[in-house]
Amino acid sequence: MTKEIPNVLRFHDPIGEAAPAVFDSPHSGLGIPDDFGCLPDAEALRGSGVDNHVDGLFQGVTKHGAAFLEALFLRSYIDPNRDEDEIDPDMLDAPWPGPLRQSERVKMGSSLIWKIGPPELHFYDRKLTVAEVKSRIETYWRPYQTTLKETLDGLHERFGQVWHFNCHSNRTYGTPNAPDGLGTKRPEMEIGTLDGAACEPGYTELVRETLAGFGYQVEVDGFFKGNHLVRAYSDPAKGRHSMMLEVRKNLYMDEETLEPNAGFAEVQANMSKLARAICDYARSKTA
Repeated sequence: MTKEIPNVLRFHDPIGEAAPAVFDSPHSGLGIPDDFGCLPDAEALRGSGVDNHVDGLFQGVTKHGAAFLEALFLRSYIDPNRDEDEIDPDMLDAPWPGPLRQSERVKMGSSLIWKIGPPELHFYDRKLTVAEVKSRIETYWRPYQTTLKETLDGLHERFGQVWHFNCHSNRTYGTPNAPDGLGTKRPEMEIGTLDGAACEPGYTELVRETLAGFGYQVEVDGFFKGNHLVRAYSDPAKGRHSMMLEVRKNLYMDEETLEPNAGFAEVQANMSKLARAICDYARSKTA
């Protein structure tokens, strides 16, 4: 069964026997809310910071028993993979009525509400009101968090452990504001586990070996180690295991036209095989 909050999120129940596994794609949404009020047009927005087609790459996970959650809105409008307090006060027309954290992402312009997106896209020529930022949080950010948390909590209560897989894609080369630097060629597959703090080692090794077995170049905890959604919902000591994967875009899409390329079907099939391996692993650990 598929459940949807229109324009916000889509949740797919597992098909058949459920495994204690949840996949989520927070950055593949293309919806442009009516109140965005930004400078770039729709074409530019959909090419800036979007994990294009990642929702399609991972649609097959449910047939192996995993739940799958996807955001439907642009991450530049509000980013589900940022903490609620990662807000740039310089973007607001009044003081924020709560704590703020000046993280590296705030300094880079890609915090909860994006100021700058790749390659060098500036989003606003105005200040945002506190009310509109609060509205974005409550209407878009919080339902995504709540749905993911409730799904993970339910499976953890049922099985005693749960495995979370956070799905992303990366531009082939670093952009000016990227943490790895302009022009850096990214790995084909990059696993992020917060340097091992977000999951047990067996989960990392399973994913690394499976991806390497498909012939991909795999890196673990390079520049992209995971962010809010991995950090907030992981606690390996309590059986909550989370990791992030970045798939390099040129493996499956044309980065100029934003359309799938000839490699899409192969990557999609491999992500389905990976999901099967994760679900089988999760079942074996909770049998």
